[in-house]
Amino acid sequence: MESSSPFQTLPVELIYRMLDLLDAKDILFSFGHVCRRFYTIAHNYNRLSIKFTYDSPIADIRQLCRVVKPENIVVLSLKDSLYRSKNNVIQLFLRCTFICQMTRLRSLSIGDVEEYDLQTIMHVLITTSTLTSLSLKINKIKILTNDSIVLLSAMVAIPSL
Repeated sequence: MESSSPFQTLPVELIYRMLDLLDAKDILFSFGHVCRRFYTIAHNYNRLSIKFTYDSPIADIRQLCRVVKPENIVVLSLKDSLYRSKNNVIQLFLRCTFICQMTRLRSLSIGDVEEYDLQTIMHVLITTSTLTSLSLKINKIKILTNDSIVLLSAMVAIPSL
Protein backbone atom coordinates (compact mmCIF):
# COMPACT_ATOMS: atom_id res chain seq x y z
CA MET A 1 0.00 0.00 0.00
CA GLU A 2 1.31 3.40 -0.99
CA SER A 3 1.40 6.05 1.71
CA SER A 4 0.72 9.65 0.84
CA SER A 5 1.49 12.73 2.84
CA PRO A 6 -1.32 15.08 3.82
CA PHE A 7 0.28 17.68 1.55
CA GLN A 8 -0.37 15.49 -1.48
CA THR A 9 -4.08 15.40 -0.72
CA LEU A 10 -4.51 19.18 -0.54
CA PRO A 11 -6.95 20.69 -3.04
CA VAL A 12 -5.31 22.15 -6.16
CA GLU A 13 -6.74 25.59 -5.38
CA LEU A 14 -4.89 25.68 -2.07
CA ILE A 15 -1.67 24.50 -3.69
CA TYR A 16 -2.05 27.26 -6.30
CA ARG A 17 -2.24 29.84 -3.50
CA MET A 18 1.07 28.51 -2.16
CA LEU A 19 2.62 28.52 -5.63
CA ASP A 20 1.69 32.19 -5.94
CA LEU A 21 4.53 32.84 -3.46
CA LEU A 22 7.19 31.05 -5.54
CA ASP A 23 9.00 31.96 -8.73
CA ALA A 24 8.66 29.92 -11.93
CA LYS A 25 12.01 28.19 -11.55
CA ASP A 26 11.15 26.86 -8.08
CA ILE A 27 7.68 25.79 -9.20
CA LEU A 28 8.78 23.92 -12.30
CA PHE A 29 12.13 22.48 -11.22
CA SER A 30 11.71 21.91 -7.49
CA PHE A 31 8.04 21.59 -6.58
CA GLY A 32 7.25 19.89 -9.90
CA HIS A 33 9.75 17.11 -9.23
CA VAL A 34 8.35 15.98 -5.88
CA CYS A 35 5.79 13.58 -7.35
CA ARG A 36 3.65 13.03 -10.44
CA ARG A 37 0.72 14.99 -9.05
CA PHE A 38 2.90 18.01 -8.29
CA TYR A 39 4.51 17.75 -11.73
CA THR A 40 1.08 17.97 -13.34
CA ILE A 41 0.03 20.83 -11.08
CA ALA A 42 3.28 22.75 -11.72
CA HIS A 43 3.04 22.44 -15.49
CA ASN A 44 -0.62 23.47 -15.54
CA TYR A 45 -0.18 26.36 -13.08
CA ASN A 46 -1.23 29.45 -15.02
CA ARG A 47 0.01 32.30 -12.80
CA LEU A 48 3.77 32.07 -13.33
CA SER A 49 6.04 34.93 -12.35
CA ILE A 50 9.35 35.11 -14.22
CA LYS A 51 12.23 37.39 -13.32
CA PHE A 52 15.56 37.50 -15.13
CA THR A 53 18.34 40.01 -14.61
CA TYR A 54 21.65 40.62 -16.35
CA ASP A 55 23.36 38.22 -13.95
CA SER A 56 20.89 35.34 -14.43
CA PRO A 57 22.70 32.27 -15.78
CA ILE A 58 22.03 31.78 -19.49
CA ALA A 59 21.40 28.08 -18.87
CA ASP A 60 18.59 28.95 -16.43
CA ILE A 61 16.92 31.23 -18.97
CA ARG A 62 17.08 28.64 -21.74
CA GLN A 63 15.94 25.81 -19.47
CA LEU A 64 12.94 27.75 -18.19
CA CYS A 65 11.98 28.91 -21.69
CA ARG A 66 12.01 25.29 -22.89
CA VAL A 67 9.51 24.06 -20.32
CA VAL A 68 7.29 27.04 -19.56
CA LYS A 69 4.07 27.53 -21.48
CA PRO A 70 4.05 31.23 -22.48
CA GLU A 71 0.29 31.44 -21.89
CA ASN A 72 0.92 30.63 -18.20
CA ILE A 73 3.07 33.72 -17.58
CA VAL A 74 1.29 36.58 -15.79
CA VAL A 75 4.29 38.54 -14.47
CA LEU A 76 7.45 39.10 -16.49
CA SER A 77 10.45 41.09 -15.33
CA LEU A 78 13.56 41.42 -17.49
CA LYS A 79 16.50 43.65 -16.57
CA ASP A 80 19.61 44.07 -18.65
CA SER A 81 22.86 45.69 -17.65
CA LEU A 82 23.27 49.27 -18.77
CA TYR A 83 26.89 48.53 -19.59
CA ARG A 84 26.26 45.21 -21.36
CA SER A 85 29.07 43.46 -19.54
CA LYS A 86 27.13 40.22 -19.87
CA ASN A 87 24.69 38.77 -22.40
CA ASN A 88 21.56 40.67 -23.34
CA VAL A 89 18.90 38.98 -21.19
CA ILE A 90 16.01 40.62 -23.03
CA GLN A 91 17.21 39.50 -26.47
CA LEU A 92 17.93 36.00 -25.19
CA PHE A 93 14.46 35.72 -23.67
CA LEU A 94 12.81 37.03 -26.86
CA ARG A 95 14.73 34.47 -28.93
CA CYS A 96 13.70 31.61 -26.63
CA THR A 97 9.99 32.35 -26.34
CA PHE A 98 7.15 34.03 -28.20
CA ILE A 99 5.80 37.07 -26.39
CA CYS A 100 2.68 36.93 -28.61
CA GLN A 101 1.74 33.66 -26.85
CA MET A 102 1.74 35.34 -23.43
CA THR A 103 -2.00 35.81 -23.51
CA ARG A 104 -2.35 36.10 -19.72
CA LEU A 105 0.50 38.58 -19.18
CA ARG A 106 -0.68 41.21 -16.68
CA SER A 107 2.52 42.83 -15.46
CA LEU A 108 5.60 43.64 -17.50
CA SER A 109 8.74 45.26 -16.15
CA ILE A 110 11.72 45.87 -18.41
CA GLY A 111 14.92 47.56 -17.31
CA ASP A 112 17.72 49.07 -19.40
CA VAL A 113 16.10 47.94 -22.62
CA GLU A 114 17.60 48.64 -26.04
CA GLU A 115 15.33 50.40 -28.50
CA TYR A 116 15.11 47.48 -30.94
CA ASP A 117 14.03 45.10 -28.16
CA LEU A 118 11.52 47.65 -26.90
CA GLN A 119 9.99 47.96 -30.37
CA THR A 120 9.81 44.17 -30.74
CA ILE A 121 7.90 43.86 -27.47
CA MET A 122 5.62 46.85 -28.05
CA HIS A 123 4.55 45.77 -31.55
CA VAL A 124 3.12 42.58 -30.09
CA LEU A 125 1.64 44.00 -26.89
CA ILE A 126 -0.21 46.90 -28.51
CA THR A 127 -2.58 44.53 -30.30
CA THR A 128 -2.74 41.60 -27.90
CA SER A 129 -2.24 43.25 -24.55
CA THR A 130 -3.88 42.16 -21.32
CA LEU A 131 -1.45 44.30 -19.32
CA THR A 132 -2.57 46.09 -16.20
CA SER A 133 0.95 47.15 -15.15
CA LEU A 134 3.86 48.34 -17.28
CA SER A 135 7.26 49.54 -16.11
CA LEU A 136 9.98 50.53 -18.58
CA LYS A 137 13.48 51.80 -18.01
CA ILE A 138 14.98 52.72 -21.34
CA ASN A 139 18.72 52.87 -21.93
CA LYS A 140 19.46 56.61 -21.64
CA ILE A 141 22.55 56.54 -23.82
CA LYS A 142 20.53 56.96 -27.03
CA ILE A 143 17.60 59.19 -27.97
CA LEU A 144 14.48 57.28 -29.06
CA THR A 145 13.39 57.37 -32.67
CA ASN A 146 9.98 58.71 -33.67
CA ASP A 147 8.79 55.14 -34.30
CA SER A 148 9.55 54.20 -30.71
CA ILE A 149 7.84 57.30 -29.38
CA VAL A 150 4.70 56.49 -31.39
CA LEU A 151 4.74 52.90 -30.08
CA LEU A 152 5.21 54.11 -26.49
CA SER A 153 2.26 56.47 -26.92
CA ALA A 154 0.14 53.58 -28.17
CA MET A 155 1.22 51.44 -25.20
CA VAL A 156 0.29 54.14 -22.70
CA ALA A 157 -3.11 54.45 -24.38
CA ILE A 158 -3.99 50.79 -23.69
CA PRO A 159 -7.23 51.02 -21.67
CA SER A 160 -6.29 48.37 -19.11
CA LEU A 161 -3.10 50.19 -18.04
